[in-house]
Amino acid sequence: MDDHDFKSIIQHYGREKFYHSMQHRAFEGLSKFSGNLCFRFYNGIALVLGNRIQEGIRELTPMQNEREFSMAVILALMFAHKRCSVVDKEALVNLDAKLKEERKQLTAFSAYYSAVFLLMTGKFEKAKEYAEKALKLNSNFPDALSLKGWAELLGGSRISKGTFELFEVALQSGKSIDASLGQVRYYQIQNDYENAIGVLNKLSIRYPELNIPLVEKMKSQLSNWHWDHSLETATRILNLEPTNIEALRIKVIILVCRDGNYGGGARELQKLFTAMTKVEPSNSELYFQIGQLFSRVCGRNSMILEETVKFIEKANQLSPANAAFLTEFGYHSYLAGKMKEATKNFKSATKVDDSAIQALCGLTLCQLAESGPSEQVSQQIEFLTEIQGPAKLPLLLWMSSKLLQDNTERAISLMVEACEIQLKNLRTLSFGSEYLRRFDPDFLLEVAKDLLQYSPIKLSVSMGALSSRDGLHVSLKHSLNILEIIVKACPGLIQGVFLLAKVQFLCGEIHTSTSTLQHILNDI
Repeated sequence: MDDHDFKSIIQHYGREKFYHSMQHRAFEGLSKFSGNLCFRFYNGIALVLGNRIQEGIRELTPMQNEREFSMAVILALMFAHKRCSVVDKEALVNLDAKLKEERKQLTAFSAYYSAVFLLMTGKFEKAKEYAEKALKLNSNFPDALSLKGWAELLGGSRISKGTFELFEVALQSGKSIDASLGQVRYYQIQNDYENAIGVLNKLSIRYPELNIPLVEKMKSQLSNWHWDHSLETATRILNLEPTNIEALRIKVIILVCRDGNYGGGARELQKLFTAMTKVEPSNSELYFQIGQLFSRVCGRNSMILEETVKFIEKANQLSPANAAFLTEFGYHSYLAGKMKEATKNFKSATKVDDSAIQALCGLTLCQLAESGPSEQVSQQIEFLTEIQGPAKLPLLLWMSSKLLQDNTERAISLMVEACEIQLKNLRTLSFGSEYLRRFDPDFLLEVAKDLLQYSPIKLSVSMGALSSRDGLHVSLKHSLNILEIIVKACPGLIQGVFLLAKVQFLCGEIHTSTSTLQHILNDI
């Protein structure tokens, strides 16, 4: 592999937020291509993004006077200084002054590397803007074309054929792992998995030593609901690389979500935790995401929750001042039925950030679970509704519905709205680990159960088989829709499948209900 291939691999790990792997590859690049300063730059930003702030600052500071990297380095140093436990305000003022100067003397390369850093910090519109500036200064710049394409793909804006063409033009200048992976992501977003896998197969042939095409193939297979093919590819990856985080994560998804095999899932989660300590030891965000994902898809199974809480503990250990991680600690306790512990953790999160709305919702949730609707809970929910801002929180809407047992119509309306917001977050995502994490079947299952309390059961059963669902009571219709989505994503979630069978029976769909129950007996 040449230096350009190394840059593509480093950027891939950066986009995937595998910062330790990114830094490891940058270090490899430094030793192989010692004269190429870009690897030092990548090494520095990987350290900063991976929570090793002081090391990152030490690596990047001497690069401020390097013409091609100065602006990107200044952006990275400002990002790093803002994340220090004690912020050096004087250093920030000096860096801001330098940044203003750099903007006046932008080159194609300084604009490009600035776009790289902006993309990796989630500022996709700004990244696109600087990629375009790089292209204005040098129209024949394949890497800037590819980067602009990635900014459009990740930004979630309307993706057109023009996005794909950016990668096509970039590839006309020669082979590029980065542009090929951009095409793959484009096809994945368009649900065109056949073409995505076609590109990946070609990459695998050209780079037999590289696991990235296989990992993307595995993810594409899962997104296309080909569970068995995805598991085969995961096994193949793990034979080559036993600590591959993505393959282990997919293996747990299949065991837990498809098979309902919680014992097997717990054992694989232990392997995943061990792999994380080797491959991504300081990646607090990744520990958090994995712990959150599997705690929401396991039907509150104690074996799984015992393992997922270890990921959340590790995230908190690495980033003790992160209110979101402390809140998740509280939510884990809530899922395990430990209300006192949950309340304590939610309170700890509010001490770190007194405006952490999720933690405040968590405290109210515990109170609601312990003592039911009360005047105090009602006042808290009213206060939280006022301070939540323009984006409504599904959890808060659901809690509000619990206060309205005398107002059936309004309670159902709030629950339906909560589900719609929850599902709206998934529109830009293919099925996979991030989809499942944001999907949160545990929450949706609770809402579906509550909706059923409002269904006129006798009427539904006496109606017999229905020719259409349009005539169903609104509570039954919505709970049926929610449960069908849950069971499609998690066919091994026994509570979801059983509740679906129950609702199908209440809707008069007797044969469908029978086959759903048979699925529990045969497959779970």
